[in-house]
Amino acid sequence: LSQDQPFLTAEGCSGGTRFQVKLIIATIVALVVYFALIVGVRLRRKAEQNRRIQEMLQQAIARRREDRDVDANAAAIKYGKRWINRVREKKRMLKEEKRQELIKQSLHDQIISIIKQLRNELHMQIALTDCVYCNFKRIHSFVSKLTLAYRVVVGLLVAILFI
Repeated sequence: LSQDQPFLTAEGCSGGTRFQVKLIIATIVALVVYFALIVGVRLRRKAEQNRRIQEMLQQAIARRREDRDVDANAAAIKYGKRWINRVREKKRMLKEEKRQELIKQSLHDQIISIIKQLRNELHMQIALTDCVYCNFKRIHSFVSKLTLAYRVVVGLLVAILFI
């Protein structure tokens, strides 16, 4: 462009100059549109990438929550099983204690019954005979029975202590 041809003035512009102005403006507009498209595409790609990253993060968070829920459920189940086992063990121990108590009571009742029988037998044997020798023999027999009963009672007591 020369000095005598003004660049952007409307007055005195020749047709060639107007064409050059339009060409420059069109080029500038094309460049602006081109750069806008490039920036838009990049922004769209970046937004898409950010969206994918956000989805991946959400999925990871959801998986972690599920894992945590599964872990919590597993822990609750494990604790529940332990609690149930403790309750079962307590019931078993109570049953065992009751059984031991019944055995002790039964042994105690048997011992008392044996002692009463021996006492009654002693009274009957003494009452039946006046003979000293017969009484001696019967007393000796009773003492033998009493000794045997004593051994049985001691054996039962030892058994009770070890049960």
